[in-house]
Amino acid sequence: MKNNKKLTSEEVKHVAGLANLPLSEKETKDFPEKLSETIDYIDQLKEIPAENTPPTYQVTGKTNAWRSDKSDSCRLLSPQEALANAKKTHNGFFVTKVKWS
Repeated sequence: MKNNKKLTSEEVKHVAGLANLPLSEKETKDFPEKLSETIDYIDQLKEIPAENTPPTYQVTGKTNAWRSDKSDSCRLLSPQEALANAKKTHNGFFVTKVKWS
């Protein structure tokens, strides 16, 4: 089942904004067609009868493949190191822009 609805450049810009992804003008022009094709493919996958297919949780056959829950002190950052490259901080926390739609 083909969707036939092509996304607009404005819709692509909106989705990119929500994902905080900067797009060039070329990408803004190219992505509507590419994303529409992807959505059409996903719509095709929805037509596959899967009602009687059992859920697949993993395919390796491994069981209880957990690591021990302990910290590796050589891989830890101090709060100052973690915030060192942040654009903006406040009281020891990252400050980010809020996107509402």
